Amino acid sequence: LVNYRGKKLTTKKYEEIYSFNKGKAVVEYDDKYGVISDTGKELVKPIYDNIIGVKFDGQNSNGKYVYSNGKDISEGMILIKGRDYIYEDKNGKQKELDKVYDSIQRLADSTNKSSSLFAVTYDGKFGIMSANGKEIYKTKYDFFSILDKKKGIFTLASRKHGKSGDYFTEKIIDRNGKKLFEISHVNFIKKLSTGEYLVIRDKAVSKDKNTEQILIYSSDWKKILSLKNKWDNIVDYKDGLFIIGSDYSYGLIDSSGKVLLPEKYYELKFKGDCIQVQENYENAQELGFLVR
Repeated sequence: LVNYRGKKLTTKKYEEIYSFNKGKAVVEYDDKYGVISDTGKELVKPIYDNIIGVKFDGQNSNGKYVYSNGKDISEGMILIKGRDYIYEDKNGKQKELDKVYDSIQRLADSTNKSSSLFAVTYDGKFGIMSANGKEIYKTKYDFFSILDKKKGIFTLASRKHGKSGDYFTEKIIDRNGKKLFEISHVNFIKKLSTGEYLVIRDKAVSKDKNTEQILIYSSDWKKILSLKNKWDNIVDYKDGLFIIGSDYSYGLIDSSGKVLLPEKYYELKFKGDCIQVQENYENAQELGFLVR
């Protein structure tokens, strides 16, 4: 490390010096991590297996991909050594986390906003923890997934066992840990390109097999419509129309369940104000567009 005049600030040669933020940078030495000041002083000896910055330091690339090394420690950090976790705030005050986790991963959205929440796992279960070690959601959930990377919307799911098979109870949370919505007896949830959510509720919702439902929720989780589900697979939804089917045999229904196109097409896609239709033959493809 040298200053702008070429003067050496530290004699130690690190494998990597990450970006400085507010006078501190993470360094890597002999496959271990530590922290130095911008004067070259070693603030944290490089003895840790990993150091995760609380502040999200990703870079947004074309609005699609996010790259982050997790080493912006200006707002605090978590020091990991073996199975021990230590939270250090931005003022240098440390607190050893009481609980041992199998993994810890920071939550954030793709707009470079910081988040002090972490997805944690223990014994195959998922939970949400704040940087200071407090469990906001205990490690009791079977699945954790991302519904909306851009806005930072996540879901924790618990597996349940019903009469006709397994289903899930889903808890939807934002990047700050606030619960936005909760729904039981879920087969799956899908974020649509329009910003709405498609929810399929399983037949195990009750002993009545006719209770399987297709539901559409707005981006703020207000129910827009519900429909009795008589189809094996719901592929997509837009403006009151559902694409149904699977295995290259697709059709179209409206919000009342009326069949508009039978399940016979190789592919159906929503394309602006049209629906793209594709049929495949032995050595040819036929493409067309239906006006909505």
